[in-house]
Amino acid sequence: MKKYRIISKSTLISLLFVSLLLLTSACSIPTQDETKMLEDLLNRLDAVEGEITFVTKNGETVNIQITKESSQGTNEENDIVKDVDKKEVSTEKPENILPVICSKEDVFKLLGVLDQALELRNKGLSWSSTAKELGYTPESMYAQLEEIGERELKDALDHGLINQEQMKKKLSEFTATARKWVDKIFADSSVGTALSLNDYLPVLNCIEDVFKTLGVWDKAHSLREQGFAWSHIATELGYTSESIYMALVVKIEVMLKEAYSVGLLSQEKMEYKIKYYSDIGLKWINKIFNDVTTSTPVSISDILPTLTSVEDVFKLLGVWEKANTLHKQDLSWTSIAVELEYSEESMYKKIRGIAEQELHDAKINGLISYDQYKEMLEFYSKSAESWIKEIFSDLNDTSVSA
Repeated sequence: MKKYRIISKSTLISLLFVSLLLLTSACSIPTQDETKMLEDLLNRLDAVEGEITFVTKNGETVNIQITKESSQGTNEENDIVKDVDKKEVSTEKPENILPVICSKEDVFKLLGVLDQALELRNKGLSWSSTAKELGYTPESMYAQLEEIGERELKDALDHGLINQEQMKKKLSEFTATARKWVDKIFADSSVGTALSLNDYLPVLNCIEDVFKTLGVWDKAHSLREQGFAWSHIATELGYTSESIYMALVVKIEVMLKEAYSVGLLSQEKMEYKIKYYSDIGLKWINKIFNDVTTSTPVSISDILPTLTSVEDVFKLLGVWEKANTLHKQDLSWTSIAVELEYSEESMYKKIRGIAEQELHDAKINGLISYDQYKEMLEFYSKSAESWIKEIFSDLNDTSVSA
């Protein structure tokens, strides 16, 4: 079996030099003819390229390829080994291989139709109508996204950036995210799948989310990578602190009205959440323009629904209209609660659960600390407990205004 080895000129020179040293160290002084032969060989090395073939004492034929100073050569199967340019070696991290999908806009961008989608949206089309207008069904959109993910991961696998196990895991995560956003796009269509309220809520966890919600993240990100401050970026995109706030509020209203239209929010709750997320957006806008002096400390009333009366309890539970109708029929608050199938315990648990969720969202969005979360929850729970006891005391028989 013929074997191949790669050797550069500098290596060959080194081998010859070592051979010369071995000769002298063995006290075998080269003859004049041997010295001249070595000198001639060294002088002619610069012109040497090609192969040297010799047979070992074991009968193996070995091919030595003499190359220029590069990493080019052959392996044992005689396949070409390409030159490696350090500049072309990928330093991409495995987590950066796949495109990010964190908004409906990202889906259309990944599909290469974002400009067309935004144009249709500006004409008043819903997301599902926009997708259909562009020729997509939920299945075709998901299939194309899955194909993109597979292609990117296969390329990363071929370049040694990930292994098979990582590829499977990342593809599973990517397709799950893609499916979620496809469902959101088609949520206002009969072909969409059922979504929870969280799928409709704005994501405003950082300054970047403001630009993403406004649909201008690509431009903002490009400017940010050039070293521009957030305030300069906003100005460059044509925003003032007032106009960016108004634009953000419009986006928030659209998202929450979608949730209202599919029955996930009451009108009262929708209006409350519009204000809640608008306040969060204002906090980030203040940071964008470095206007920290305009932000004020968050109080419990900024986060949690008002709870200063018996009526507020029923409003918070979403049954105020029924309760008010029964109260006008001269039923006591206790009778009304029982009629609406509430006990003290169930009423308290539901109100505390609402408070926990609202405070959790505020904590996640950086509006309050964990200590404030605990303090506000404790205060609100005690207030709720006090009003619930009054409801079940049969002492309050005063009429309330409609």
